[in-house]
Order: sequence, then structure tokens, then C-alpha cells
Amino acid sequence: MSKYFNDGILPVSFIAGEDLTTWQYLAVQMVASGGYKVSKCTTASQPVAIGILQNDPSAGQEATVKVLGFTKAYAHVGTSCALHPGNLLKVASDGAFEPVGATTCVVVARWVDELRTTTGSHLGNVLFYAVQTDASGRTY
Repeated sequence: MSKYFNDGILPVSFIAGEDLTTWQYLAVQMVASGGYKVSKCTTASQPVAIGILQNDPSAGQEATVKVLGFTKAYAHVGTSCALHPGNLLKVASDGAFEPVGATTCVVVARWVDELRTTTGSHLGNVLFYAVQTDASGRTY
């Protein structure tokens, strides 16, 4: 398992707006209806994550979210790419993270773990940003 960096930045408590029992260490977003609720973040639903889920709550339970700093997260290695230390990451279609390609996208994190070349999903350390920047340098 990856080494965990303790940066002293505490996670924030929200309410799970849906069942998140299989979503630990994946991206979450704010629920559109408000009420301090979070839901699954995917490229289909919302590419701008508010943070990375730290626990595995059912709907209505407390969801602990790391909104800034170092945390564990799942990231993908595809058949034509690897995870290199320092890679910029975007939210993938399943809420995990993947390296930024040549297309413009919203960059939300940086891979700060060892080189990973094996195809699949890997749990490792990322630095999640409070200010989100796309590949063109625009901030949101």
C-alpha cells in the first residue's frame, strides 16, 4: 500500500446524497439541490470535483471529503499510458483519476506516488487542488 502523506489539512464533513459505499477514494461533487450533500463525480455528471471521499457512507450518512491536499485516490493506467510521479490528473468516467491527455480538460490533482505501468486501477497518493486548472492554464 502507498505511503500516506499527512499534510495536517483535515477533511470536511458532508452528507452522502446517494449510496457511496463503493466510492471510497474516488471523486465527489456537490449535489445540485444543495444541503451540504455530495454525490458521485464522473465525467458524464460533472468533471469538477469538490474533493475525494475518505469513507464509504450510505445515503444520508456523514461523508468525509478531502477538499485540499494530499490523500489516497484511485487512478488508472491505460494500455498506452503510465502514471508518472508529477502527472496531472483529471476525473475519469468512473470517479477515479487518469492522466491528462492532449485535450483541454479540468485538471484536479497531481500523482505524487511511484511510477505505475501495469494496466488497471491503482490506489496511490495524489495532491488534490483547491483551485482547479485546465490544461490551458485557466483556473475555476
